[in-house]
Amino acid sequence: MGTVVLVAQAPAHVVQFYESDAYLGEVVAGFLAAGLGEGDTAVVIATEAHRLQLERRRDDDGFDVRAARAGGRYVSYDAADTLSRLMVDGWPDEARLRDVIGSALLRAGRRGRVRAFGEMVALLWDRRMPEAAVRLEQLWNGGPAAAGRRGTLPGLTASASAPTGSAPPCRRECTPW
Repeated sequence: MGTVVLVAQAPAHVVQFYESDAYLGEVVAGFLAAGLGEGDTAVVIATEAHRLQLERRRDDDGFDVRAARAGGRYVSYDAADTLSRLMVDGWPDEARLRDVIGSALLRAGRRGRVRAFGEMVALLWDRRMPEAAVRLEQLWNGGPAAAGRRGTLPGLTASASAPTGSAPPCRRECTPW
């Protein structure tokens, strides 16, 4: 089972730690289905395995990614590829974040509100780059990615828990809301 470590009122940014891919798929599908049901566009920046899991998923929440994609309301990007485009010398670059993420959010936002799920912070954590992970979270929450959206973006960030159940070190800089 995963554990939600931070929840705020919508629109909000939620950090989700998880121990199984099945649980993560359930949480993400519910998060995206709720937004799609309200007419939002979903932006997914995830690993290939998790993108495929979401794209196969159909459940009682009405989450049908094929229909949402066909209607232009679901776009997905590979987390590792996207992350590589943001990094300079092992550090998230503000200008690149604005160009890559900001422009993707602007395109998605042409249809209205946007709801996003991302795993780039988790990839940095898995690579044992916690400072870069925290910096990327900071940039996402108040930096250049914000330039690509109007208002607060409902977002869900996933991070696998370590076998002991420990989580990445989150202090004040992880929770600027």
